[in-house]
Amino acid sequence: SLKMKSKLGTIIYILIIIASLLIWGLVWFLMLKTFNCSGLKYAFYVALSVVGLLLGGFFSSLFHETFHVIFGKIAGMKFVSMRVGFLMLVRTRHGLRLKLSNSEYAGTCEMIPTSSNKISKKFGLYVFGGLFGSILHFATILTCFILRENLNVYLYALIVFQLPLSVYLLLVNLTFNFTANGRTDFQILIGLLKKDEEILTSLKILSIHGNLYLGLTPSEIDNDLVFNLPTDMDDPNYVYVNNCRYLYFLDAGMDKEAGEELRKIEEIIDDIPSIHRLAIMIDVLYNEIMIYKNYEKARELYDKLDSALEEENNSTNLRVRAAYELYVNDNKEMAIYLAMRGIHNSKKYFVQGIGKMDKKLIEKMELDLENARGNVI
Repeated sequence: SLKMKSKLGTIIYILIIIASLLIWGLVWFLMLKTFNCSGLKYAFYVALSVVGLLLGGFFSSLFHETFHVIFGKIAGMKFVSMRVGFLMLVRTRHGLRLKLSNSEYAGTCEMIPTSSNKISKKFGLYVFGGLFGSILHFATILTCFILRENLNVYLYALIVFQLPLSVYLLLVNLTFNFTANGRTDFQILIGLLKKDEEILTSLKILSIHGNLYLGLTPSEIDNDLVFNLPTDMDDPNYVYVNNCRYLYFLDAGMDKEAGEELRKIEEIIDDIPSIHRLAIMIDVLYNEIMIYKNYEKARELYDKLDSALEEENNSTNLRVRAAYELYVNDNKEMAIYLAMRGIHNSKKYFVQGIGKMDKKLIEKMELDLENARGNVI
């Protein structure tokens, strides 16, 4: 049962933590045995070992996510973003940008396929890249551990103390996760081999993203691909499935249906990882303006999202800002300016289908914008 699997997952996780702590103890013991660690030097070495431990967390995540990107590129996928700790490298319309960003995960990577052909192999190669990166980092640190007598105490503290967290991340990704926090890389690869239903759903969602990248708008994608997906709330793909349907209805001008789909996601917004939560809340803001005409709630949401909306001038953010200025703020000049920029930037959106949809939605406001233009003049 799910409850039994959850207990098993907790036991495995505790065992991984114990194993990591034992390795940490071993590394400490060998440092004290190999080097002269007494007096003031001891305190200094303790500080260095803490730095080494932190470096272990950073570099083990960096190797893992970087090799996701490398293998994803080999598979023909397009880079979207990579996050390690508080650092995030993200694709913008001006190129790659490094910024500070918070997350509940040690690292994340997001890439999209450039077509729906051989999607299973592409996804499998991308996922395997993360495991390969973790194994490579572990092998590198383990080699230094074996050759520790050739290291001085400073290098030992900074390098070998990375071993506990390197082991931790590797074991976490080489075991099964039976909690609600998603699947490990190893679990995904096994699911691909077994053609697991949840993994097949993930592949269909990736196929949808591939079609969007090629320039199809959400409503131009095959209906069977969009609507032949499970809608069980317990399915890890629930949010992504509903988001695909929301975009389909929004693009097709079916506002009522679009609102209903997004409401389903909004109900569980607190359970959605922060990496996806922001984009969903921007969609919620747009719905409150254009579908529900709830301008009071729109003002509350905009106060929370304004910095994120203004940070990146992609066509989606400009579309939402134009709607807000026109209908909520009654700032006609700003609405016209933002709408024109949105249409211009929609041509540069690296996911072409989303750019085309944004252009279409901005043009739906055309009559109101033309009236606003006339009033401004």
